Amino acid sequence: MDSNWLLIALAPFLGVFLVRFGVDGLRRTRRLRRTGVTADGWIVRNAARQRRSDGAKRTFYYPVVAWTTEDGRTYEYEHSCGNDAAFGVGAPVTVRYAPEAPDEFTIEGWAPDIPYGALTVGGAVLAVGSVTALIVRFLAF
Repeated sequence: MDSNWLLIALAPFLGVFLVRFGVDGLRRTRRLRRTGVTADGWIVRNAARQRRSDGAKRTFYYPVVAWTTEDGRTYEYEHSCGNDAAFGVGAPVTVRYAPEAPDEFTIEGWAPDIPYGALTVGGAVLAVGSVTALIVRFLAF
């Protein structure tokens, strides 16, 4: 078996991993929509991270958001979604968070379902496609 078929043999495992990651993300965001509490927040600062993209270093910015709960506690966490443009420090945002775990939060108006849905669909296509290719390969010989 040449190296191309070895990659195809490993692809279903990667596909299943992507599906699992995507489904977990979808569940988390939907749970926040159902049971989460909203609070007025603001962007405190941007956490900058260097990433390689197409062979070049690029900077991605992740907003650090703060908010105060109804009982007066203030929380500050870095959001998991970044962008290649800095977010406006001091900009008001509406936060939806889990009261039992305030570090699980999302910013209202952002669409976290889209990347998680894409991971789920992409992983499923990868897994099914590679398994199909393996079946065809072994049935042909």
